[in-house]
Amino acid sequence: LTYRITFQAYQRCRRMGAALHDLQSGDAVIAAQVNSGFNSSSGFWEAFKQMFGTAPSKAKNVDILLARWIDTPFGGMLALADDQGLHMLEFVDRRALETEIKRLTEHLGYQVIPGDHPYLDQIELELNAYLAGESDQFTVPLVELGSDFEKSVWAVLKTIPPGETWSYADLAKKLGNPNATRAVGHANGKNSIAIVIPCHRVIAKSGKIHQYRWGSDRKKAIIGWEAARLA
Repeated sequence: LTYRITFQAYQRCRRMGAALHDLQSGDAVIAAQVNSGFNSSSGFWEAFKQMFGTAPSKAKNVDILLARWIDTPFGGMLALADDQGLHMLEFVDRRALETEIKRLTEHLGYQVIPGDHPYLDQIELELNAYLAGESDQFTVPLVELGSDFEKSVWAVLKTIPPGETWSYADLAKKLGNPNATRAVGHANGKNSIAIVIPCHRVIAKSGKIHQYRWGSDRKKAIIGWEAARLA
C-alpha cells in the first residue's frame, strides 16, 4: 500500500480498518457491519475476508500496520506503525517501496491499511519540529527489522550530530571494525526509517555524496538543509 490507489479503494480500506477496530474492541459483527456502511452481511464478510484473509468472527487474530502519508519539503513520506512503534518511514517515490512493504508484512504476517495511531501522530509532530528547525530529537519508538550487525550500525548512525557527516570508514571505526567499510555501506542501504535513523549523514571518504536509497540529490539536499538549519 503506497496510496497509489483510487479514492474509492482508499475509502474502502479506511472503512474496513474501522470495522476491524470495532470488532477487536468487542463490538458485534452486525454492529461493525452497519457502522462500516454495509447493508449486506455477506458483502461485509467477503470484503473483510478479502482485506484481512479471515472471517470477521476471527478479527482478534488480525494484526495490522497503520499507514500515513506525510508531506515534507524533501518529498512525500509513508509511515507505518503499530502498538510496538514505527516500523517504516520511507519516501514514497522509491521504486522498490512496494517490494519493501511486502517483505515487511510477510515477515510479520501483518496487513497494511491507512489509519490513525498515536505513534503516527508522534512521528508527524516530531518530523514537523525537525523540518521547522526547532528540534533534531526523535523519541518515537522504533521497530527495526535487520540483522544484529545492521542494528549496531543504525545505533551508531543515531549518534551523528545534525550538520555533520561521517565517512563509511569513520562509521566502521566507531564500530570497532575498520575493515567493515563495505558491510557498513550495505547496512546503511538497508535502513528503512529515513531521517530518524540518519543514514544520510554518511558520505564517501572523498566527500562525494552517493549511495542513498532515496536518491543522491535528496541526500545532498537534506545534508545541506541540516547544515544551514540545525548545525
